[in-house]
Amino acid sequence: PAPARPIPFPAGQAKADAPLRASELRHTILDPNLFMDVWLRMIFGMAIAQGRPPTVVGEGRRKHSFIAQDDVRAFAQAAIGNAAAIGKTLVLGGPEPIAFREAAGIYEKVLGHPLGVRYLPAGTTLPGVPEAVSALAAMLDTYDSPIPMEATAQTFKVPLTSVEAFVRNSVPAGVRR
Repeated sequence: PAPARPIPFPAGQAKADAPLRASELRHTILDPNLFMDVWLRMIFGMAIAQGRPPTVVGEGRRKHSFIAQDDVRAFAQAAIGNAAAIGKTLVLGGPEPIAFREAAGIYEKVLGHPLGVRYLPAGTTLPGVPEAVSALAAMLDTYDSPIPMEATAQTFKVPLTSVEAFVRNSVPAGVRR
């Protein structure tokens, strides 16, 4: 079964998946953690593209196993017809848990300059995002979501994308020094 989640959206997903897990249907449920393509682009990529410092709600020290959307797609393809996937929920994350502060350091390394990241208290709205997203970002600062992925990645033969590789591939070369 999928792990308990402290925030409403993933908790709702786990509840919605329960009838399928309890059924006799052949199934595989993919349960990815936080998408790099969404969270890192929203927190860092949009700010960089707009020429402003990125803003993180909270201290940015909680570690999460961010996963690239392409990796989730690779797991979906690898699960088709794979006996190891039948009747399972594949909880998916990236190669290692990472905090927003660490992600900021990776962006700075790739870009070749400091970002001037701002850290705001919980309850503060992130610039340029809906209020509900700010609330989710604040919740991310209340728990860690490490997902051990070595065995799953080996079983399904999916090479995981690191945050650094994601940043190198997502930041336009013209933005780097």
